[in-house]
Amino acid sequence: MMAGYRLLLATVLAAATLVPLVGARAQTVEEAESALRTGRYQEAIDLFSRLARREPTSIPAARGHARALYVVGRYRRAEEVAREFSRRVPGSAELSNLLGQALYAQGAIDQAETAFERSLAGPASDAVEARLNLAVLHYERGQVDRAMREFDAFIDIYNRGRSLSSPELTAVGTAVRHLARQDSRLYRDALRAYDEAIAADPSNLEPRVRAGELFLEKYNSADAAGELEDVLQVNPAHPRALLGKARQLRFDGAPGAMEMIERALETNPNYVEAHAFRA
Repeated sequence: MMAGYRLLLATVLAAATLVPLVGARAQTVEEAESALRTGRYQEAIDLFSRLARREPTSIPAARGHARALYVVGRYRRAEEVAREFSRRVPGSAELSNLLGQALYAQGAIDQAETAFERSLAGPASDAVEARLNLAVLHYERGQVDRAMREFDAFIDIYNRGRSLSSPELTAVGTAVRHLARQDSRLYRDALRAYDEAIAADPSNLEPRVRAGELFLEKYNSADAAGELEDVLQVNPAHPRALLGKARQLRFDGAPGAMEMIERALETNPNYVEAHAFRA
């Protein structure tokens, strides 16, 4: 009887020890994501890096680490993080999309295309985003007809009835926004997808940035400013939102555009579009 009691007690103590560890792990991911979302980029990089060392096969840790590095323009290091994860988890395509983004930012277009295709073949959990990145790559490489067919496929993705995540809905919105350049009636559908992405995850700033860009494309400066300023209240260092705000200020003939660009380049010194704006 005493032996059985000791065994039961040991089991209870082990379980009690495990619960705080699991809670601490979840809190670390949450803290890292919060730091990334609010523009505390170095803190996010450090937190994700520590988590990845503790859990080398953790997808959220590796993906968050690579994403944070990518946002601040450390593209080569983001590439290394993605490749290191793939070596630790052979056969996984979970970081292939981020690998493709990092390669594309460095001008390695063919390698980026291969990485995006690998994400689709996986399929990785962010394969819908990789599909968009692949279509954009083809569009910017001049394969417009092919890209338009790929963008059009996102309408089918949306209509299949599967519940889409906020990043997936953002990808749908961006794909339809490209289609709207040939059929302006589709701008409304793109905006609806962004609105649904915001509703699915209000903490996701990306659809707000994209909606702001869309409004500016439609010469609606007031709504563009509203979306972009909402983002910058949460993350004053968001490079893409700062670039969007600079464009909106220039569109209005208002001062402050170059200040926005300088702030964007403080966060990401390698932000090509910000350098082009400043030139």
